[in-house]
Amino acid sequence: MNAFRTTRTGGLVNRALLKKFGWKVGDKIPLHSTIWTQKNGSLDWTFDIVGSFDAKDPTQASQQSSTLLFHYELFDEGRSFGKGNVGWFEERVADPAQSVAIANRIDALFANSSDETKTQPAKEFSMAFVKQFGDIGFVLRAILGAVFFTLLFLTGNTMMQSVRERVPELAVLKTLGFSDTTVLGLVIAESLLLCMTAALVGLALSFGALPILKLGLQGVEISPRAILPGIGVAVVLALIVGMPPALGAMRLNIVDALADKR
Repeated sequence: MNAFRTTRTGGLVNRALLKKFGWKVGDKIPLHSTIWTQKNGSLDWTFDIVGSFDAKDPTQASQQSSTLLFHYELFDEGRSFGKGNVGWFEERVADPAQSVAIANRIDALFANSSDETKTQPAKEFSMAFVKQFGDIGFVLRAILGAVFFTLLFLTGNTMMQSVRERVPELAVLKTLGFSDTTVLGLVIAESLLLCMTAALVGLALSFGALPILKLGLQGVEISPRAILPGIGVAVVLALIVGMPPALGAMRLNIVDALADKR
């Protein structure tokens, strides 16, 4: 820390970022900005790595994995506009239940001033940054819609083909005394098993890939409560794709099926 305090161009880099780019203490690294120009018109800012750091809070490790800290005074004196201003402040609240009240009190201090504030949780702030790249909600809905349609088509085709290939077997079951309702239930159960297995594997992979997603999209979280809607969608999908072949199996004529007249 002493080296950081005494080095005007010094920078502290997160250990994960050091490892990612192979940097080491003593290196000079240029940062290219697309917004903050220097007084001489340059968009490049050069810093000396004087140390590294890790996040004390494990929950903040992914958010800080791409962080480089440098002196505000150096940046403020060197930039060509916005001198004396700060983009945002971070405040830690002792009692999370008071977050909304404290946020309102902070905003009230600057109400009707030339620099009004908007205080919000860190997660919402991070998501606002992500949304700057586009309407993330629309993009996600479009992707999910395309995925659901593809799953509907592929799973439906799989179920139809599976039932079509086993028509004689279904006819034998009916010959042995299985009722139409039982045959219907067997096909629906097969569809449920197929969709539920795929849904559980997909949800497990999503939770497993979450740490990797956080590296690129800070603030992204997947709640465990997402498991129930995921399973619900799988059940709906299973009923949609399983019902047509199940009804066909239920109405199957034994004589025609055993004669392979489909």
